[in-house]
Amino acid sequence: MFSFVQEADGVEFIEALRLLADRAGVEMKKEDPRMRTERMRLLRLLDDATAFFQHQLAGMPEVGAYISERGLSASTVADFRIGYAPRTWDSLLRHLLLKGYREDEAVKAGLALPSQRQGTKSRYYDRFRGRVMFPLADGAGRIVGFSGRIFAPPGQEPATAAAEQGGKYINTPQTLLYDKSAVLYGFDRAKTAIRAANACVLVEGQMDVVLSHQAGVLNTVAVSGTALTVQHVRQIRRLADTLLMAFDRDAAGSSATRRSVE
Repeated sequence: MFSFVQEADGVEFIEALRLLADRAGVEMKKEDPRMRTERMRLLRLLDDATAFFQHQLAGMPEVGAYISERGLSASTVADFRIGYAPRTWDSLLRHLLLKGYREDEAVKAGLALPSQRQGTKSRYYDRFRGRVMFPLADGAGRIVGFSGRIFAPPGQEPATAAAEQGGKYINTPQTLLYDKSAVLYGFDRAKTAIRAANACVLVEGQMDVVLSHQAGVLNTVAVSGTALTVQHVRQIRRLADTLLMAFDRDAAGSSATRRSVE
């Protein structure tokens, strides 16, 4: 492929690489080798965390029942690697330490926070607790962060649980891997369909994306933890001319639509 472009366009390899990257919607970046090593470790850590959340979901039938009630099939849950973060202090952190990762790496990946409690054995605790976990991937399909939706235990109101746990949704903060201004949920899965349809459907949240893909609308994506940005639009524009907004028809949805159009 590269040789063909070199011959057809009369360019050197690096220029052929840039041309093909642009056509494929891939952003090229130069990297320090040391940074690459750190990035690779954090990517492996996040993938291991995803597997941990998936395993936890398998052992929580009440959470599985809730997800099923929302309309998701078991195959869709598995395909999108949806999981569950247990309502414990540091279960994920202890799991990651056993896998050979360090506490500071869990912090850099956005999965752990420094403890403010006196007399605790661990200096850190899990950022995500008692939440349904949606892995967030970059354009290449590598997991770079998470969005966690609160799951209220039996007998507790969702609003109360959200207030106690810091909100209905919690997203990974800005990290070495995760940039909320650049990541579109589902973009790695939707790229081919966006290009084929010459259109992208933008929805409000992770659940909307997953249900849309399950229903066969494969060119659907969503922003995560932020409004639509110029970076998001540029990614989509590399693949399609048309952007369709399908937000909720309530006050929040109308407001999000206006902001996105602007």
